[in-house]
Amino acid sequence: MKNFIKSIIFCIILVVLLTVSIYFLIPQNNIRKYNFLNILDYEILEEEDNTIDVLFVGDSLVYSSVSPMEIWNNFGFTSFDCSTPAQLTETAHEYIKIAIERQHPKVIFLEANILFRDPAKRTDERKIKDLYDRYSIFDKYHDNWKDYLSYGKRINPTKGYYYINRTNKAKKNNYMEDKKVREKIPDINIEYFNKIIDLCNSNDIQLILFGVPSMKSWTYAKDQKANEIANEYNLTFIDFNVNNMLDIDWENETKDEGSHLNYKGAKKVSQYLGNYLFENNLVENHKEDPSYDDWNKAYNKYERLIEFN
Repeated sequence: MKNFIKSIIFCIILVVLLTVSIYFLIPQNNIRKYNFLNILDYEILEEEDNTIDVLFVGDSLVYSSVSPMEIWNNFGFTSFDCSTPAQLTETAHEYIKIAIERQHPKVIFLEANILFRDPAKRTDERKIKDLYDRYSIFDKYHDNWKDYLSYGKRINPTKGYYYINRTNKAKKNNYMEDKKVREKIPDINIEYFNKIIDLCNSNDIQLILFGVPSMKSWTYAKDQKANEIANEYNLTFIDFNVNNMLDIDWENETKDEGSHLNYKGAKKVSQYLGNYLFENNLVENHKEDPSYDDWNKAYNKYERLIEFN
């Protein structure tokens, strides 16, 4: 009986120590305003106010395909992946609202695929997301103590990007074939899409639609509808899927048989988007600005992350 009581006490102490440790390692702004379980959702809150010029908003296709650190290194532009697993258009609207409370981005890239996700079929996806939130916290923030010792604060090395470099090649698949079907966007998504447009207009933000390369999530029918929506709202639509615009090697640049890109594929997407921002003179290069030195520190961490994984 005495050993049993000791074991219980030990477990309680262990849980308390783990909870306290995690609390101090994770971004405090997230906890204060949006609670423990939404930490990963609103990771942008740990960034310095008014330092992010570009937001990439969408689901897992975005955080697998766009690396803000690659864009920073090549162009000096500050950006952040405001993407979450199986994100809904309603969630995207909420995320943008929260982000612009502390940031004043000049450009927002909105992933077109989320417009087609039906909230009525969200139940199973939501369960998966909740599990992701709970268990990835420990993996993502476990070594923050090193940052606190070196810099006195956490330095985020990925800015919302999910780095993964494993390869699981896709089978040949003409996924952009015209199968003579039409795609519909749920009415609730159109409602929140309009809210996102209003939010951007009222905050002088340029909204750009983009379609991330994906053999399993994108189709010709979605492509046609996305182009239709872009024309209707007079928006630019960058479509990476038409004619394999980036020359994605689906045998070596996907992590899961063509659904999401791996790091090699993400470098191509990031380079294109950075070059698009540069050629259209949409944002400022902060590379030589000493007030953005934390971004150089973040890139150094990012390089080590890539090197050792």
